[in-house]
Amino acid sequence: MECAPVRAQAWLDAHDLDFGELRLEAVVAMVERAGLRARVLPYAAGGADDEQRGDRVNLWLTRSGELGAVDAG
Repeated sequence: MECAPVRAQAWLDAHDLDFGELRLEAVVAMVERAGLRARVLPYAAGGADDEQRGDRVNLWLTRSGELGAVDAG
């Protein structure tokens, strides 16, 4: 069974509601201020790679380029 990285997932769980109306640049800055790495993935990127990193937060974009989803990995 594959698990999300503990550090990034714990941070996301604590800050999930903070992403609501924020622009992508603000979310990237927030992630980086927390000492984590932000990885922006375009709408058509498909799945994430197999290597998960405990300090990485994936920011998935919608077709229109807005922040659509956030996960650890």
